[in-house]
Amino acid sequence: MTNEELTKLLKRYHNGTCTEEEKVMVESLYLHSHTMQSAQADDQTKDEVWKGIEEHLHLRRRKNHWYRYGAAAVVLLALSFGIMQYTAMRPLSSSNQQVVDIPSGSNRATLKLSNGRTIKLDSLNTGIAIHASAISYVNGAPIAHQDVGNHPQQITYHELETPKGGQYQVVLSDSTKVWLNAASSLRFPSEFTGNLREVEVIGEAYFEIAQDKNRPFRVKTKTQTIQVLGTSFNVQAYPDEQLERTTLVAGKIKIESNGFSEIIHPGYCATIASNGGTISEVDADEETAWKSGYIAFNEQTLASIMRQISRWYNVDVAYQDVNPSLRFGGRVSRYANVSEVLRRLELTEQVRFKIYERRIVVTNY
Repeated sequence: MTNEELTKLLKRYHNGTCTEEEKVMVESLYLHSHTMQSAQADDQTKDEVWKGIEEHLHLRRRKNHWYRYGAAAVVLLALSFGIMQYTAMRPLSSSNQQVVDIPSGSNRATLKLSNGRTIKLDSLNTGIAIHASAISYVNGAPIAHQDVGNHPQQITYHELETPKGGQYQVVLSDSTKVWLNAASSLRFPSEFTGNLREVEVIGEAYFEIAQDKNRPFRVKTKTQTIQVLGTSFNVQAYPDEQLERTTLVAGKIKIESNGFSEIIHPGYCATIASNGGTISEVDADEETAWKSGYIAFNEQTLASIMRQISRWYNVDVAYQDVNPSLRFGGRVSRYANVSEVLRRLELTEQVRFKIYERRIVVTNY
């Protein structure tokens, strides 16, 4: 690839007109060269990639001996079609004798009815809909062998639960839509009665609340209560995470937790810890990338990224002489095999991965 061709490719990326293959190529370079920089928004990421590559190319023109401009050589090699195609095909590490791969998670969940019955839900369906006297799949198909156990004047509760490697949706009786991420659960009533709508979440869920000014909606986690009239937001409250995060996409919510009480506006995130809470501005698209089919690293630590991978791909993770606080930026398809996700991280030349059945070992590069 000549300098002229490289320049044209980068301009197409900067203008958003490159192909998907070219986009992956440039973003792989971004992961390689800019892992410690912010990637809060697509436009900002493109600007940083463009600026960094221009700096490398400028460095290349200034040096007289090719062995002295290694960074620029990396840029040219990483962006050449032949090298990138080879990189995409190579094993995760040279020490692997045989490539072992793991497919992504899928639509999998169980529904625990109020009467104690447990139903394994159809993986060919994306979700369920709650009605006053029955539960169906969102496409209208009935759920076999169900007895919801409703009784007059009695509020009954059901629980939707996803395993590691699973996701599912539910439309509640008030038409509120909830998307559950892997290893999560939602406890909800068969029908909302009275002047309050309330559900409980463990794990991660995205909500689109049906508006009802006369009946506020409330989401409870282990450490916080979220009050809302009508809005869209994401809640992350996994037991294995030290912090709980609630990101508002649209509308307005109020967060309450152990003396902490704040109103959140769109584009902001409330982070709840054992000693209190903080509010920060975030890229809501990155915070909710999982719902759109992506795993977003978003300058997260290696430990946090691997917990995401562990939950979605249903794998165990072990570390060998590697710093779990390393940070990475970028995103990759949530539906790629695990080897592709790990390969993107390996392109940074900071970590390597070995896959043993359903166990991933992380080592230094």
